[in-house]
Amino acid sequence: MRRMCRLDSRRRRGLRRGGGIRRLTSGCRDESHEDGKRVRGIGLQREMSSASGQSGRLCIDYHGLNRYTVKNNYPMPRADELFDRLAGNHFFTNIDLRSGYHQIRVAAEDQPKTAFRSRFGHYEFTVMPFGLTNAPATFQMAMDDIFRDILEEYVLVYLDDILLYSLTFEDHIRHLRDVLQRLRKHGFYAKLSKCRFAQRKVDFLGHHVSNQGLHMDDAKITAITE
Repeated sequence: MRRMCRLDSRRRRGLRRGGGIRRLTSGCRDESHEDGKRVRGIGLQREMSSASGQSGRLCIDYHGLNRYTVKNNYPMPRADELFDRLAGNHFFTNIDLRSGYHQIRVAAEDQPKTAFRSRFGHYEFTVMPFGLTNAPATFQMAMDDIFRDILEEYVLVYLDDILLYSLTFEDHIRHLRDVLQRLRKHGFYAKLSKCRFAQRKVDFLGHHVSNQGLHMDDAKITAITE
């Protein structure tokens, strides 16, 4: 069963449930409107009705909610330890999940806490949005649950970036089949255009990975130096 996003805000007394609408440029406003129509069209948001007349959260600033949310201290993987596992391998597959956070549902009783409003209406998320303090931990837990028995044997997972690695092509096909079957079983979808299958060289966490070793992405270095 797919993991749910739960928002345990025990200190509700101080939680603000309102706020104004930020002024946006015309371009940002049009983009926001189009994004809103897209995600509502596929059920990621729903229009919210409120008998009390309370308004939702600023579009979409969850600082208030995050302040009163009990923090999930699930440990995130260390990139340096993940990279250590790659030495000596020759075949790599990079799987990128499509809008990964949106593939985790928000528990029904917690959906009103994600409420926000724009000039086009008052909405709440049915799936996990970006900006929630526990979103990264929730997503990493979901991925670790799926791959726990094979983590760091032939698959590495950092949030929605999944990297498979194998010594031989035959092993790699077997590993890839296993990983894809697990994703399918748990209802997670990849973005094909961002996936790279059975490659000698792939990008992972800002580095070029190959059987020659690990190299920093030149574009990342340029961005830092400039």
